[in-house]
Amino acid sequence: NLSIAYPVISLDDSAVADRINADMKALAETFRAQYQSGAFFRGELGYRVHLDDENFLSVTFTELRYDLHANQPTRHDYGIVYYKKTGQRLPLSFFVHVTPSDLDGEAVNGHLYNEYGRNTPIQPEKSVRQLPTDYFLGGRGFVCPIFQPGELTASTGPTYVLLDAGIVEYFNRKNK
Repeated sequence: NLSIAYPVISLDDSAVADRINADMKALAETFRAQYQSGAFFRGELGYRVHLDDENFLSVTFTELRYDLHANQPTRHDYGIVYYKKTGQRLPLSFFVHVTPSDLDGEAVNGHLYNEYGRNTPIQPEKSVRQLPTDYFLGGRGFVCPIFQPGELTASTGPTYVLLDAGIVEYFNRKNK
């Protein structure tokens, strides 16, 4: 009733690799402890590596929690970016200085995508009210803030606003 998967990385600097691996393992162990305590009946924790280059490791974790007798899980997606020189988690603001209004404008103007990379419209009554802490890097300068299921759309999965390198440069200049 419990499935947990997370990456384990190797680096030339084993202390940095240990720091990153310990952080990902702690996320998995917290999920396992919550399962053991009865917080949910059945659970799955999976991951996807979006970027793994010489400087950054960008991973999303998907957490599915099923209550007893539930047909559908409660889902939460985490996006974590690690700096491979120190092992530190990097906040969204490390890459882009953006406001909720900026992200809302991008979502309204067609830059909102579902987990399968399909463009999806924002629901008219919804808007970006706060900056998400979860995001991933898509390579080629792409930064993608993540929104939880139902936060901006009727989707049962997460959505993200795709900010390409040009948009990132613009927001960083505008929001110094």
